[in-house]
Amino acid sequence: MFRKGVVEVPRRGLPAFIISTGVWIRDHLLEVGEDYPAGMYRKFKRAKEEKGVSCGSYQSFRQYIWWLEKLGFIKFVRREPSKNPILEDRRYYRVVKGREDDPGWRNPRRYLYPKSWAERKKHHKP
Repeated sequence: MFRKGVVEVPRRGLPAFIISTGVWIRDHLLEVGEDYPAGMYRKFKRAKEEKGVSCGSYQSFRQYIWWLEKLGFIKFVRREPSKNPILEDRRYYRVVKGREDDPGWRNPRRYLYPKSWAERKKHHKP
């Protein structure tokens, strides 16, 4: 069984494992069917903290949701009132069939904005 969101990245000849946000979202939605961003973020944060890795902000996690939806990897499926009346409705998402194995899950920003990604790579040499 695979571990949710884990991607092997070779570094200096040795494999290193990272938890990719996009891959984690895909794996999670494939496991549960559908979920809303705040619920996913809480689970994602716990998974990262268990590995001793910082998680990033909820806003950055929401950015991934937006990128994945824009790429057509996930889609909005339903709305549900929040348990807290002052918060917005919960928006549930699921994986689009046939897009599960797309390489863009690993780095959606790169696939959405290839020109800016190439520029970033030019100025950010290891």
